[in-house]
Amino acid sequence: MPRRKKPLHNLDLLVLGTSFVHETAEFSTRSVYDMKEAAELVAEVKPGRTLYTHMSHDVDLTQPLGLPAGTEAALTGMEIALSN
Repeated sequence: MPRRKKPLHNLDLLVLGTSFVHETAEFSTRSVYDMKEAAELVAEVKPGRTLYTHMSHDVDLTQPLGLPAGTEAALTGMEIALSN
């Protein structure tokens, strides 16, 4: 039987909604990851590049966020070139 690939593996780009650096609300009540949870997913999936989007105003982008390698916070007006 052929081996199935895991979903989300071998991605060139992963875009994740991440409202806060650390969210205290119960995970089941939220619609997005916090940055710490997202970092765990990035470590597992190992995409080529990751963008965190939809940050709260409480996330200070002028401060170091300790993001995983290849991960950055998306900025208003940011454009990403996609190819086939």
